[in-house]
Amino acid sequence: MLLLLPLCVQAVIPEMKFRRLDTQNGLSNSQVLCSFRDSKGFMWFGTAYGVNRYDGYRFKTFYSNRRDTTSMRDNYTEQVMEAYDGKLWMRQGMSYSVYDPATESFERNASKVLAAYGIKGVLENVYIDSQKRLWAKVNETGVYCYNPKAKKLTHFPAGYGKGQLNPTYGICSMADYGKNGIVMATYQGELVCLDADKGVVVRESHWIRDNGGQRNQEYRVYADSQRNLWVTSTGNTFVYIEHEKRWYASILDLMRAKQIPNVPSQLHTWDVKTDRRGWVWVATDHDGVLVVDFKNHAMRQFLNSRFDTSTLSDNTARNIYVDSRGSVWIGTYKNGVNQYLEGIASLKSLDLGDVNTVCEDRYGYYWIGTNDRGIIVYNPKTNEQVRQYTTQNSNLSSNIMVGSCYASDGTIWFGSYNGGLVHCVPSKEQPYDANVINYRSNGTTDGLAANSIWSITEDRWHRIWLATLGGGVQMLDLKNNKFHTWNSDKNGLPSNYMTSVWWNKKGWLMVGSTWYYSLINPVTGQLLNRVIPDDPSVTASTESSVCVMEDSRGLIWQGSTSGVLVHDPHTRRVKSLDMTDGLLGSSVCSILEDKNHAMWVVTDHGVSKLIPERQEDGTWQFIVRSYSSSDGLQKGTYTQRSAYLTRDGLILVGGQGGLDVINPKGLSNVRSKERPIFSGLQLFDEDVLVGKKVNGRVILRKSLDICREITLRYNDQFTIQLGSDAGNVDNHKRFVYRLEGFNENWVKTSELNPNITYNSLRAGSYTLYVRMLNDDGTIGDEEVEMDITITPPLWRTRWAILLYMIFIACVALVWRSRFIKRQNRRMDTESMRRELEKKQWMNQMRMQLKKEHATVAPQPEKKEPSGVMNVNRHYCDLVSYLRQFAENFVSPDASKAVKINFVSPEKELEAEVDQPLLTEAMQILCNNSVNFAHDDSLISIGLVRQQDGRIQIQVADNGIGIKDEFKEHAFDPMVNSDGIKLDRVKEIVDAHEGTIRIEDNPGGGTIIFITLPPAEEIEEAVLLDDEL
Repeated sequence: MLLLLPLCVQAVIPEMKFRRLDTQNGLSNSQVLCSFRDSKGFMWFGTAYGVNRYDGYRFKTFYSNRRDTTSMRDNYTEQVMEAYDGKLWMRQGMSYSVYDPATESFERNASKVLAAYGIKGVLENVYIDSQKRLWAKVNETGVYCYNPKAKKLTHFPAGYGKGQLNPTYGICSMADYGKNGIVMATYQGELVCLDADKGVVVRESHWIRDNGGQRNQEYRVYADSQRNLWVTSTGNTFVYIEHEKRWYASILDLMRAKQIPNVPSQLHTWDVKTDRRGWVWVATDHDGVLVVDFKNHAMRQFLNSRFDTSTLSDNTARNIYVDSRGSVWIGTYKNGVNQYLEGIASLKSLDLGDVNTVCEDRYGYYWIGTNDRGIIVYNPKTNEQVRQYTTQNSNLSSNIMVGSCYASDGTIWFGSYNGGLVHCVPSKEQPYDANVINYRSNGTTDGLAANSIWSITEDRWHRIWLATLGGGVQMLDLKNNKFHTWNSDKNGLPSNYMTSVWWNKKGWLMVGSTWYYSLINPVTGQLLNRVIPDDPSVTASTESSVCVMEDSRGLIWQGSTSGVLVHDPHTRRVKSLDMTDGLLGSSVCSILEDKNHAMWVVTDHGVSKLIPERQEDGTWQFIVRSYSSSDGLQKGTYTQRSAYLTRDGLILVGGQGGLDVINPKGLSNVRSKERPIFSGLQLFDEDVLVGKKVNGRVILRKSLDICREITLRYNDQFTIQLGSDAGNVDNHKRFVYRLEGFNENWVKTSELNPNITYNSLRAGSYTLYVRMLNDDGTIGDEEVEMDITITPPLWRTRWAILLYMIFIACVALVWRSRFIKRQNRRMDTESMRRELEKKQWMNQMRMQLKKEHATVAPQPEKKEPSGVMNVNRHYCDLVSYLRQFAENFVSPDASKAVKINFVSPEKELEAEVDQPLLTEAMQILCNNSVNFAHDDSLISIGLVRQQDGRIQIQVADNGIGIKDEFKEHAFDPMVNSDGIKLDRVKEIVDAHEGTIRIEDNPGGGTIIFITLPPAEEIEEAVLLDDEL
């Protein structure tokens, strides 16, 4: 194994952190054979089993299926290239499959695709260069170069002549060589350079074959931007340096020649690539990855560490790929793939033991208080520990430091656990050599109140303020070396157990305690106890404060074991933040504000950056970005109140795993050019495949990011999966989106769920707009859009609506026709009623004239023939009779619907009646009911026996009724023979010794009551006693 290089070399090549992807993240196989970024931003990983597409958040895996001819030919994929038309060529053994990103399907017969370019023959090797020219080596024919931009095919014929390709050469790999050509390696170690413009072989080299290169082996050739050649085969890399015109038998020979320090004696290499800075990355077998800077004569080795997930996942690296964005991808033999991003180097961890507190002096040294090793002085410039103070070599009473403060006079103060207050006074000669002074509690009123001091700060008058464990708050006046105390007994502090100190914007000291916090005026000594008010949105809160501070916005931040409470004193609103909002845990250790006014919250297992955003309604929302050990931070639990902001803006955080150093500037990516990708579609949580039917319909005929439109049903629950073209591992970038036609406001996705889900959208057309959310909370410029059409249910389709309109029109026509008929009937009925009223009036006038004439000139009385009606009465069961009548009644007006019913509580009721005359009377009454009904006629015939034994017949209708002033003369004879004939009905009733009257029907119409005498009872024939 190689040894790590000295610190002076580390300054040239920085400490590198890596992010990992493996089968536990969704990779189909841990043996990664190749990596590739396509033009859309997707990362592709060829493995020993399947090809994986990665969008920065999730994998989509493609496998070979012998029963599906649209799948790829083989699962073993060792090379991925992108053609000019966006299709991906994948090398799988000795054959190729061509992937169409639009249909997400494969063409297994690559020769069929080449035939369209005019290339025919048995395919041996394919390469697509950086200019998107396609190079194909065809057996016995030579090499073809197709330029898709110019649509030009160039043939390099096989032959032994000048400029021709030796027909015995079997090509195993190709690579770019300058702008206009490529270099090819053969299985025997020969190298051949072709010029695309000239169409000839411009250079050949047999040096590798003649200088130790093995025969019949695969040689992988790579040419860097300086046209240096790196040829790897059987664990060795031959190197040709162009400006020297010289070959090196191995990369070790090259490093020794360039005086690279600590060159190992032997090295088994698998792959070599150069990055944008010109550094050479070497993938080795069991020796990790070497990064060599030949310009500065530096080298650094990166190995796997079992306890650090930000190191390489495997010491056997098989391939290296540098993508178009400068990221380096390292495929390993059995532990997936690793990505190196320069931004990750802004997070690093220093193994300095269990760190409780830290501060920085004027010279830039870190004074670190540990949990068991006293005080350590660390030089970040040289990355070395320069001093250590313990109970054995200084005046310390305890090796447990829990609080610290750098004072304006250049001295450093530490608070210890059960060891009192520590004052470190650096010497003038060496700033890290200090005289240690220890203050301990002696029980006096002006002395130290407690030996456990949790937090320390200095005011503008250079006095030292202490938050003690059990002794309240103390202020040390260095002019007289006396302590002034605020506690629960003397000053009304809610508790003597203080946790943190902070200066607010008004110059008051904020002191956290077991009951929220208190404010102390350093001038007057006034003390005010404060609490975080209740808020309906806060479901859980803890009174005991781990730390309390006020930021530059005037917001009060309280950290506790249940998360963070953010209190806005202006609106009295409170916002709660915990692990459900993106924090890596709910137990808060520290809170601070950086130079750019971003907030940093340290929880027990992570560090979160929060960007506060004030909303229009006055509330606050927060953009959360969290970092953990997977990003290069320590794996140990963080310590309470261990965060510190240095003068140059670095954030230092202590924990059980050492000291973390965070550079917020390096992590900030405000002007990110990432573009959102529509990565996939799910319907009811099931993936929708291109060209496949879902519930009998094909939803996607092209991939979602290409077609940019979908048509769904009104009751579909669908999810649009979003990705980023950055393709970074463990991408925490969030998205904002708005659905035009549904919600015009931008909505943020959560950090853990970069998806957009809608359920049962109403029918219509929508447009979805998506952008990236920058780290500072602003919305990115790159926007993508998609058209979404929601089809209505069958009963809301256009054809259904047309049928509804036709039906409504028909109903309206029918209604209008009936309405007209009904109006005509009403007019006829009204005309008839007026005619009857006129006849009744004329009848009254005739009777009145008769009376007046009789009064003025009495005439001799004339005998008129008797008007007594001849009635032939017989016994009759009126119940059966009237029921029969109702059933047999025939309406006089066929245009009206008539409903007649008979109702009687009696089962049998006999009376002496003349049935023909009674039938005539009933017929007249029912005919009138029909004639004088506005619309359809409803007639009800009732029959009851009254209490006096008389029989009552009721005929009720829904007609127009009779006005009260005409009821008295309703039964008078008419002036002519036509009319309603009620006089005839009265005549028949009178002939039966009955009565008749008219009343209004409460439901509209009239009720005519006919009362008839009952049938005479026949006495029982008995013999009297005197007749015996």
